[in-house]
Amino acid sequence: MATVMDRHVRKSAGIKSTKISLARASAPVAADYFDALPANAAIPEGAFYWDSGENALKVYDGASWLAVSTPSAGNFGLDNAYNNGRTITADDTAITFTHSHATAVLLDINRTGTGSGAAINLSHSGASTGTGIELDMTTAVAAKALDVTLAGTRTGNGILLTHTGTGSTDVIECNISSTPSGAFLDLNVSGAVTGHLIDIAQSAATTGHVIRIIDSEATTGDALFVDKGDTGVPTGNGISIDMGTDVAGHTITLSGSTGTRTGHDLLITSPTGAHTGSMIRLADASTRSVPMIALAPTGAITGNLFSIVNTGAVTGHFIHADAGDTGTPTGNLVNLDAGVGVAMSHIALVESTGARSDHRVKITTGTGAHSGSSIAIIDNSTGSVPAIDLAFSGVYTGDGLDITYASAAATGIAIDLNMGTNLAGNALDINRAGVATGKSIAIAYGDASTGDCVELDMTNAVGAIALEVILAGTRTAAGMVITRTGAGASHDIDVNVSNTGSGNSLDITYATDAHTGNAIDLNMGTNLAGNALDINRAGVATGKSIAIAYGAASTGDAVEVDMSNAVGAIALELILAGTRTASGVVITRTGAGASHDIDVNVTGAGSENVLDITYATGANTGNAIDLNMGTNLAGNALDIARAGIATGKHIALSQTGAGTGDFLEIDLTNTTAAIALDIQGTVATTTEQVNLDSSFVGANNIGAITIDHGTGVLIAGAALMRIDTDAAHISGAVASDTPCALLELVASSTTATAYTALVIDAGASARTQPLIWIEDNNTAAGTGAIFDIDLRANTTGAAQVFDFDVDNVAWAGDVFNIGIGGASVVGARVMYVDATAAHTQQLFEIDSQGTGVDNEGLIIDIAHATGVLVAGGNLVRVESTAVINAAAYLFEINMTAATAAIALRVDGGAAARTSNLCEINDASTNTTGASLYINNATAAAKALHVDAGYARFDGRILGAKGADVASGTDIVLGDGGNFFDITGTTAITTISATGWTTGSIIVLQTDASVTLTHATAGTGAQLWLVGAANISMTANDTIMLVYDGVYWRQCAGTVAA
Repeated sequence: MATVMDRHVRKSAGIKSTKISLARASAPVAADYFDALPANAAIPEGAFYWDSGENALKVYDGASWLAVSTPSAGNFGLDNAYNNGRTITADDTAITFTHSHATAVLLDINRTGTGSGAAINLSHSGASTGTGIELDMTTAVAAKALDVTLAGTRTGNGILLTHTGTGSTDVIECNISSTPSGAFLDLNVSGAVTGHLIDIAQSAATTGHVIRIIDSEATTGDALFVDKGDTGVPTGNGISIDMGTDVAGHTITLSGSTGTRTGHDLLITSPTGAHTGSMIRLADASTRSVPMIALAPTGAITGNLFSIVNTGAVTGHFIHADAGDTGTPTGNLVNLDAGVGVAMSHIALVESTGARSDHRVKITTGTGAHSGSSIAIIDNSTGSVPAIDLAFSGVYTGDGLDITYASAAATGIAIDLNMGTNLAGNALDINRAGVATGKSIAIAYGDASTGDCVELDMTNAVGAIALEVILAGTRTAAGMVITRTGAGASHDIDVNVSNTGSGNSLDITYATDAHTGNAIDLNMGTNLAGNALDINRAGVATGKSIAIAYGAASTGDAVEVDMSNAVGAIALELILAGTRTASGVVITRTGAGASHDIDVNVTGAGSENVLDITYATGANTGNAIDLNMGTNLAGNALDIARAGIATGKHIALSQTGAGTGDFLEIDLTNTTAAIALDIQGTVATTTEQVNLDSSFVGANNIGAITIDHGTGVLIAGAALMRIDTDAAHISGAVASDTPCALLELVASSTTATAYTALVIDAGASARTQPLIWIEDNNTAAGTGAIFDIDLRANTTGAAQVFDFDVDNVAWAGDVFNIGIGGASVVGARVMYVDATAAHTQQLFEIDSQGTGVDNEGLIIDIAHATGVLVAGGNLVRVESTAVINAAAYLFEINMTAATAAIALRVDGGAAARTSNLCEINDASTNTTGASLYINNATAAAKALHVDAGYARFDGRILGAKGADVASGTDIVLGDGGNFFDITGTTAITTISATGWTTGSIIVLQTDASVTLTHATAGTGAQLWLVGAANISMTANDTIMLVYDGVYWRQCAGTVAA
């Protein structure tokens, strides 16, 4: 017999209370009563009952009933509790283990498997602040807090601490507040350990210290003490630090606290004995480029950075630097960097008084071809003191600098001064303050030398003076004296110029004093056949052979040639041969004045030309007369004034050969305000102002009159060609076919039909202005048209009046853009077409193959933005008052091939609509025609589809009867309507749903007795009938069915005839 439990559970904030009432059922309950309860039965988790059949207590765990073992002497214990449930929830106080046994283990965990799970897993899932495991060993002074025994070949860590969090707390913190004498960390190694006792491996870019010892108390012990002992002969290092790949960190950093230190930062005390090892030895196998020992003080240190005090009888060197004889070291043996210590000496040698017999600094080089200097001073400072300063305060008789070459044939320079970037300083500066009797520089040869005494190589110093002698005061000695006592054919002063320089070999300049002597005085005597001055230039000279320059307002002639008696001689003959690159005669005038640069006064009645230029057989390309006006802006380049009645031409241009050059070229490239050709005529003339009588046949892009406007940008209002007149200059009535024109293009020949009267080539640039601009500012009520094209009665042909061709170009503009946005043109039409004749062709025909743009009309795009239409106003209106043939259409949209396109789309937007989006008003009384007629010949296509929203019909809805359908197991209804007549007596199982949508309603009328079968599978949709039973139809019965997407459901009962 089963026991039923009545369990009531009350839960409040943080308190769980359970009231259990047990009662025996009044009647036995089937053994599987609880197991057969429905899945949604309200059985609380934890409910239990006694199953007398299985003699077990069963508990509900939320999904199934679990049997609880009956306690007995054999299975009563923690193992049985573990089998019943593995979770202990400590709601209040802790679980306490009290153990008083002397030797037994309190908690013994023995793992016999090879699992990877933890033996004890302590997981804090809440933000607790308590200790995970706390061991209080206060009274157990002889016991170990934690004893870990590791044996075997270990592959796992004895103790592993994994820290993935952040924060500033320590991973392991040890606080010692007592005074123990034992070691805080004692490692006793008795085996042959090959691994590290302490191994710290950093694999991340940490910024903290690996080991940090902070001693803030007055301790006397060492922060780190390594004792190798006094027994045995250890060969290992006391401290070995391997930095590995840590190339940016310091191996050892000694950081002293603030204050005046009395102890050494590093003290090495060596015991007595004959040591063979160094106290400090740096063995560097790297290729470093920085010093091995670097002293970098940053404070105001007054002591020596490196001090060697000798108190014993030292026979060795204080500092011995041996670069060795193996390898090729490139670093410095000693590198002293004073940093900011600008007031300190790098090396100071201070000695006591006495007569020294040895050198203060002695450098002895070895044999071999040295490539480095014995002493190299590289000064990167900007100081003004000498790099090497020799200051003698005593009566010194020795040389300040003594260089002696012995017996070896040296080829180097005794003193080599490479100034480098020292461009403003002197290479050698000698200042003598007193009245010197000795020479500043004395050079004496002891043998018959062939080398130059002084050589000045000015090859690169093209702007410097080789030798500058400044002579001031009342001189009593010559500035330069050459005393020659020997014989020979050599020159005393020999100037050999082999370059192409433009400077003078001899330059004499008189300053402000009024000298009366000649700069160069040549007295030829009786030398009548020779030239007083003979200048022969063999090379390509760039300087002038003779140059005369006046510095004052002189009145004397520069050159005067008197040819009064030499009538057969040429005053000045210039022989110009070769391919000339310079002019024969050049006059450069920079001053003002009214005098002529070339003045030819003719008083005789001669017939010769004043200026005669004749080109012979050579094919010259230069100009006969070239006038460059420069800054002469007010004067005329060519001024021809004739006072009498001239019969000859002012300018006569004659071409006898077949030339291709222009007769007259006017270049206004840089002249922005000048007129190229100004013809002024104030007299009323009837002849042409400009007459071009030409048999010009032309070529491509060439006209009889061509205006080539290059890169200039026309300003607003400017024009390349402008005809300006006003209404007063055109008077009198004119006939409509003979208008008075400012510009007239006439083709007088009747056969000239293959030409274009006006061609405008706009080029390939992006246009920002209209190509043709017509501005009509007429304010009167004129009737003249802007464009008037008159096709006369005798005009025939099929040519277009306007032909716009924009094929094969990336055209994005408008062919016609008409703007009538002004307030004064609200009554104007954009286009008016008056077609009164019976046309058989289209007034407008648009043939488009475009693809269109989203939200834009391809053929016609009407954008009505802010204007509010008045009552009766229409954006598009088609009115036909004529009698139209029944087969004609006002609008026809032919979508024969465009099966995927929408013929007409109306987008009403998202705003609240107050009027009809589409409206058809038909006042016709004819009952045979429809206001909207849709003829869809496709059986399965929709003639009218309302996808969303309501469909409202205030008028009568006229239906249609479909074709009769013969009864059968699976019937298919036709497309003619929603009412069908069923013939035959075969039972109907399904009705095809093809062509029907969810919500479609049909009415069937049977002509005879027919059974409709409920929920029976077939090829069509099943019938779902009222009462879930078949319906027997008789003759003239009707039934209404609705399609729900799966079944045809009966929505109205059968109606008998």
